[in-house]
Amino acid sequence: VQSLSALGGDLLDHALVVQNYPMADGLRQIERELDGLFTIPDVDIVEQANYPLMIEATAGERLRIEFSYDPQVHDDRLMNAVKEQLLDILLTIGGAPDTSVGDMRDRLMTTNERAEREAFEQSVRTVSQEF
Repeated sequence: VQSLSALGGDLLDHALVVQNYPMADGLRQIERELDGLFTIPDVDIVEQANYPLMIEATAGERLRIEFSYDPQVHDDRLMNAVKEQLLDILLTIGGAPDTSVGDMRDRLMTTNERAEREAFEQSVRTVSQEF
């Protein structure tokens, strides 16, 4: 897809990974099923990605979220804000799973973002009235 785009390699520059079958847990389960015929010592799975922003969610007894980014590409302050917003979203969903996407968006928007949205909505109303 990237090769067909005018943006080339810049088309996809981040990834969101959701692992619903953690490899280390799967290996431990196989070891239990084989009842000691062989053992797998401590397993540490390491993945290398070439994206400047990665968010990896791994299910288990507890949800594990790993957030990593390239500081040469993304500003630390912006990435910390994104991380805090992600945490706020997850805590909100955990505490109030019926929260709508619209309510979540409104809750996370900054004052500047609200002003930009209002200006955009006003311009749409103006254009609509002209036609």
